[in-house]
Amino acid sequence: MNIGLIDADLLDNGTRFPNLALMKISSYYKSKGNKTKLITYNEIPEYDKVFLSKVFDYTKIPVNLDFYSTEIIKGGTGFSYDKKDFLDDKIEHSKPDYELYSEHTEVSKYYSDHSIGFITRFCFRQCPYCVNKDKEKSVRWSEISEFDDENNSRIVLLDDNILANKDRINILKKLKETGKPFEFKQGLDFRLINEEIIRLLKESRYAGDYIFAFDNIKDKKQIVQNLEIWHKHNSKRIKFYVLTAFDRNNNYDKSFWLNDIKNTFKRIKILMENNALPYVMRYKKYKESPYRGMYINLSGWTNQPHLFKRMSFREYSLKKNPKGASQRYMETFEKKHPEISKKYFDIKWEAVSNGVDNE
Repeated sequence: MNIGLIDADLLDNGTRFPNLALMKISSYYKSKGNKTKLITYNEIPEYDKVFLSKVFDYTKIPVNLDFYSTEIIKGGTGFSYDKKDFLDDKIEHSKPDYELYSEHTEVSKYYSDHSIGFITRFCFRQCPYCVNKDKEKSVRWSEISEFDDENNSRIVLLDDNILANKDRINILKKLKETGKPFEFKQGLDFRLINEEIIRLLKESRYAGDYIFAFDNIKDKKQIVQNLEIWHKHNSKRIKFYVLTAFDRNNNYDKSFWLNDIKNTFKRIKILMENNALPYVMRYKKYKESPYRGMYINLSGWTNQPHLFKRMSFREYSLKKNPKGASQRYMETFEKKHPEISKKYFDIKWEAVSNGVDNE
């Protein structure tokens, strides 16, 4: 058969990361003597069977799939975010087809030399915004050899929370033994960090930035304690995702929005004080907030380290677009809530990260 594979996110300009499920499907069907190819919607009639996958629920499908006589199989979190939607085991455990994206340089330029996969899956945290919110633990999923191609010099891991797995130390040791640079695209759970894990990461050929998350101000004590341990054993600076605009109680009233802005500044300052960079992640609800502009300013400020390290929030908001929207967002908020602006608008990386408290 001729098997067509559609990466809906790629066609909607949604990602430059290859679709792992499609790579595995391609590998499996090739092993059975079929031909596979990454295609567009216009090519559907030319194929005996088509697999269409998307990761993001906002990715648009610009055609009526019912129009085609070709069998079309849809899958991915973009279609079924809250459902169990896995490949059959015989496909799931096929080594990915790393040639699938060879003609798409916008994807393959960086990842053509990377082996991609999961060693573990799921997580016990049950965060309500996560695809794994109904899971209770992390489970072993595959061996490194299952997806690591000997011709690829790097390893990219998509694990949800690898440190939540009881076998985490052995897993990190095996990654170290590969001798290859590796990185976790989903970040690591900093609340589970300890000296042994830090040592293994330091001794390994870790690629890129160490990325963690500081999503809840209630985790302050654990985050600060572990930052002290981290800096004791590893001098490399680290980055934290800072989730904003998400209410675990689904109560998006005026008090929530104000507290969320305040707690975001608190987390940013705590990271500053501990020589760690924040990266603000805006949950989609921010668009409904009366402080929508503040969320835009906050992410613009923190998510550009070269600006964040040089400017306070006030300086960024004023200099980005003098007399423009950024300045208006900041000044409007400051007029209504001077108690927050006084505490946080003028804190700077150079001062706070060196132990100077601007409050």
